[in-house]
Amino acid sequence: MACPLHIFIMHTTESLITFIPRMLLGVVVLSIVFGEIWVMTKSVWPALIMHTVGNSFLDTLFLKNYLAVPEANEYLVMPTSGVIPIAVTLLVGFWLYRRNTKVIKSKAQA
Repeated sequence: MACPLHIFIMHTTESLITFIPRMLLGVVVLSIVFGEIWVMTKSVWPALIMHTVGNSFLDTLFLKNYLAVPEANEYLVMPTSGVIPIAVTLLVGFWLYRRNTKVIKSKAQA
């Protein structure tokens, strides 16, 4: 199994015992969003472009210290592993799933 790059490039003072499970949960939730984007478009390109832009933009901001997060709040706001980004991504994934389900049902009835 490939190991996500975030384990190696993101600095955290948090224990890996709590960081890795939360980061993996974030990756799973993000995969739901990317999967729903694929269902909508039947193409991997929108999700790939979104992923690339997000990584290059956010990782640059954090790695170059343009956005400094206090160590006590890292678990809340860091991309992929933060509780708030995971919750927002989960809500977006759920919304996309509901939207796509309604579209698929309406096409099946037509």
